Amino acid sequence: MREYVEKALHTRVDCEPVDASGLPLYLRGLYSLERWTAFGVPFAVASPVESPTVKTMAKHRDALEAALGTPVSFALEGATGYRVGRMLEAGLPFIAPDQVGGRCTCRSWESR
Repeated sequence: MREYVEKALHTRVDCEPVDASGLPLYLRGLYSLERWTAFGVPFAVASPVESPTVKTMAKHRDALEAALGTPVSFALEGATGYRVGRMLEAGLPFIAPDQVGGRCTCRSWESR
């Protein structure tokens, strides 16, 4: 996923793991979390372990941002066009690499 973002942004993205011990119990294990920094801007990337609904992800984003103290973007591997559309409608920041052309769809948390 990071390689897609680096190609799309033409910059290096630093990555480090996030300690999930400070998260609320109901969020632990639902997402694989990393802290990324691109252009000097830190943010967390949450990769769902299962496939939560977009509505659930919106609730989780608020809790994750409060617990981590940083904006959160979701990494969606193999996202369908429908799911990408729902994420856009909900105003959720996400990264979704296109399986066909290797393109990357990124939505900023600043545009919400």
